[in-house]
Amino acid sequence: MYSEEDRRQATNQNPADAEEIPMLQRRTIHPDSLKFMDMAKEVLDNPTLKKAIDDEQQKPK
Repeated sequence: MYSEEDRRQATNQNPADAEEIPMLQRRTIHPDSLKFMDMAKEVLDNPTLKKAIDDEQQKPK
């Protein structure tokens, strides 16, 4: 499955240096996911919902 050279390279590398972790960018996200995130943001930014959340958090338990 792996060649001997691949194995040698893997053992010579520090695992932390092996691969950079990619930053999540809007262009790498599926368009449908962007639509969903935008809809969720609209709902969460709704003043009525914010008031309801604040009221719920202030209720004594």
